[in-house]
Amino acid sequence: MTNNERTTCLVVGGGPAGMVLGLLMARAGVEVTVLEKHADFLRDFRGDTVHASTLALLDELGLGERFARIPHRLLDRMQVQLDNGSFPVADLRRLEPTHAKSPRPVDGGSGRVAPTGFEPALPP
Repeated sequence: MTNNERTTCLVVGGGPAGMVLGLLMARAGVEVTVLEKHADFLRDFRGDTVHASTLALLDELGLGERFARIPHRLLDRMQVQLDNGSFPVADLRRLEPTHAKSPRPVDGGSGRVAPTGFEPALPP
């Protein structure tokens, strides 16, 4: 298969870093193409949680409000499930807030909600 498309900047990989790079390059006026080998996001991700520092970055990119509208839940506590019961690992309610809208990590569930429901638009 031959493809003769041209672009100024090619980003290989549509993960978080590749997509943010593509967004920043496009906002700077660079013709950019992001290549991703998967056709959808219906698979498990390493990062099913979004931390306050990432929420702050989304705010800086102008995407915070849209991201906040995606269904999610705040993590209050973490526990481990073993054969003889579940045991507490961490109580996140004691953390100092680092992000006004979501002081604790956000759980996107299976990792399938955010990528499929979140398609940032480039400014005109």
